[in-house]
Amino acid sequence: DQMKKELSITFDGGSEATDAEDILEILSQKNIRTTIFLTGEFIKRYPELVKNMAEDGHEIGNHSMTHPHLTTYERNFKQETISGVDKEFITGQLKETARLFKETTGKDMISFWRAPYGEQNAEIRQWAYEAGFTHIGWTADRKTKQSLDSLDWVSNEESEFYHSADEIKDRILNFGKDSAEVRGGIVLMHLGTERKDSRA
Repeated sequence: DQMKKELSITFDGGSEATDAEDILEILSQKNIRTTIFLTGEFIKRYPELVKNMAEDGHEIGNHSMTHPHLTTYERNFKQETISGVDKEFITGQLKETARLFKETTGKDMISFWRAPYGEQNAEIRQWAYEAGFTHIGWTADRKTKQSLDSLDWVSNEESEFYHSADEIKDRILNFGKDSAEVRGGIVLMHLGTERKDSRA
């Protein structure tokens, strides 16, 4: 319910796990269970870490096998399906990741997925749904142009999208403060970063 002042903190694991152990330790200390979306490449690279996530009781969702671009958004800010992305491709990306997770942990992956880079549209979501996965993004308020994408992955301090750890915290905690329509929602964070300082 986006009108409640409640946050679901979710994490994506694409290829790096620089902060994963610290994050898992803090979640354990606070007795928090969360949803973590993993790529197949992450599962192959960090099998023991993935086992720990599953054993700690976190929900593990699907983030595709190889974290590919699915739409033209990066080029033209439009969510048009790119050439080569079809039902077979989407199904393969999701099913192989789920298979690897089961093989690694002995547990089934939950039936949620998150598109790499947030690139998805109705066609892609339908293909994924037919493969057994429902898309879960993160919360944004189009009217106020606020988002619960923490942008914690942006490491270049010169970038307009860079925010310090304190700024990230303030953006999340103040999200929806001046909105009549959105007060809370789903937060996007990551298990890895190239940041050297000011880590969220």
